Formats: sequence, structure tokens, C-alpha cells
Amino acid sequence: MASFADFDFYRNSYKGILITSDLIYSIFAERAGDELALFANRIPNDDEAQNALKRCACALADCMYGDYKMSKEGTAKIASESVSGYYSVSYSTPTYGQVRTKINNIIALYLSKYILGARKVMM
Repeated sequence: MASFADFDFYRNSYKGILITSDLIYSIFAERAGDELALFANRIPNDDEAQNALKRCACALADCMYGDYKMSKEGTAKIASESVSGYYSVSYSTPTYGQVRTKINNIIALYLSKYILGARKVMM
């Protein structure tokens, strides 16, 4: 599937800062395009709706890249900390269900205005 927004749009219009490489962006933008393929043909062909689709693609690419970085590079979030004789920290990376929920929420946030019942489909 093709990308809905190029790196230039990501950097200059969406003002994305998480992804700094055109190559890395193209990988995650294509994955975002796969997520949006089901909805893309239901989006009106006017500038406002197409801009929302592009911004949604950028937000999805950011989300997917951020989750990839956390799982691959060990930059996981702190799940718990305790001090009881010694210092202990537990880290966690997002589960598949948590990632799906974030993806669905992003799609609903950007596209629910254009897709009747998008929130119901996402949940």
C-alpha cells in the first residue's frame, strides 16, 4: 500500500519531529497506509478531508515508530518503582492490544468526522 503523506508533508505541514529520516518515515508511512486503506475510499475528495487523512497517516507513522523504538531499543516506560531495602524498577513495552487501541483512537480522532460511525467501528 502506498503512503498517504510524504516526508515533506510530515515535516513541514504536520510538523513531525519524532521521525528524522526520509527512509524510516517511508517504512512507517506505508504501514500507516495499510491501516488507512479500509477508510480512504470513504473520505471525501475535498481539501479539508484529504488533509485530515494525511495528518492521520502522519500520526499513525509516529505512533508505530514510537512503539517500534520502545520495543527494539529498550526505551520502555517505567511500569513501577519501589524502594524497600533496595531500589527496584520494572519496565514495560506496550502490548499488541494497547498498540491497536492507540491506532484505532488516532483513526477515530482524525477521521470520525468523515466516516459515519467510525468510533463505533474502532471500539
